[in-house]
Amino acid sequence: ARPTGLAAERTTGRILQVQRQRPNQEVAALAVDPAGDGGLTGLALSPSYAEDELIYAYITTPVDNRVVRIAPGDIPKPVLAGIPRGATGNAGALAVDSHGMLLVATGDAGNPALAADPHSLAGKVLRIDTFGHPAPGNPAGSIVLISGLHSPGGLCVDPVSKELWITDRVPDHGLLYRVQPGRQLGRASWTWPGASGAAGCVVMLGQIGRA
Repeated sequence: ARPTGLAAERTTGRILQVQRQRPNQEVAALAVDPAGDGGLTGLALSPSYAEDELIYAYITTPVDNRVVRIAPGDIPKPVLAGIPRGATGNAGALAVDSHGMLLVATGDAGNPALAADPHSLAGKVLRIDTFGHPAPGNPAGSIVLISGLHSPGGLCVDPVSKELWITDRVPDHGLLYRVQPGRQLGRASWTWPGASGAAGCVVMLGQIGRA
């Protein structure tokens, strides 16, 4: 069998199945608002994708940023809505941790004060179950793992150590953080110059790569 993958188009909201030497096949088309670096910016497969074929996406709508669940032949259903949106700072990222919980990185909606506000979902890493509830084992039973993000690009989980890493962007450079649940972000593990920042990351054999 040929290897296949899924790709997301930020501005159109399309999710495509891609396979080498074959035409791309549209899996879903989500209604998104791509203004202010938003649109379709995060994608993750269900922990039991082989059985349920569920896909989770982080999208920007005209009123908020949200996580939606996509089932074959059905309309997208909201899992976590009401994440603040702004003129900028709408990008987000998704991943699944070793316990099958959803990790959600949210932008600060163009307002750094929201990233520091414990009552706001903006500028955070959230950990939820597949119904949008706080995941078991979260600090203080909250959905918030850490605060202080600006424009996250990607989440990646080390398959061996289970550590969580995240890329972020500020106006003149990109950053890579190791996430320690319940603590402040602290100092970045790596930084690099450039306004474009990083779009994602991956951990393999104890080494971290970013895109």
